Order: sequence, then C-alpha cells, then structure tokens
Amino acid sequence: MREYIRNITKTNDLILNGTLGNDEIDRFSKSDYRWADNKGKNFQTRKIKKGEIYQFEFGKNFVPEMSYEHRGLVIGVNKKLV
Repeated sequence: MREYIRNITKTNDLILNGTLGNDEIDRFSKSDYRWADNKGKNFQTRKIKKGEIYQFEFGKNFVPEMSYEHRGLVIGVNKKLV
C-alpha cells in the first residue's frame, strides 16, 4: 500500500506541476479506468486471428514504447500472447 501511495503522489505532483499536458492526463486516466474496469473480466470470449487489426490498450509505458490505446496488426497468437 505504501508503494501505491508513493506512486499516486508522484503522479499527482506531475499533474499539479504542469509536467503532463491535458491530452496525456486524459489518456493516462482512461488507461487506469480501463485497467480497473476490466480487472475481473474474462476476455477469452473472442477468437483473435492472425492478420486481423484490433484496438489494443497498451497501458502506460516509457517513451519510445507504445502507450495507451492504439490499433495493431496481429502477427501471431500463442495462448494469451498476441
């Protein structure tokens, strides 16, 4: 719990200091909301197919990695790994 409070405090400091723009704050909060909303759901209801394009939630990552919501082409499927 202490680690969570420390992380939330750091994020809030970035927001209050103007380090993050409104667009990034919106995307950041949507990512958190999706994570919390989907935490208990089972997503094995749709068959993912190689060669198809889907909308993915990459979460929050460091630059230059993909973050937030983007479309992606599936180049392979191995159990839970897409």
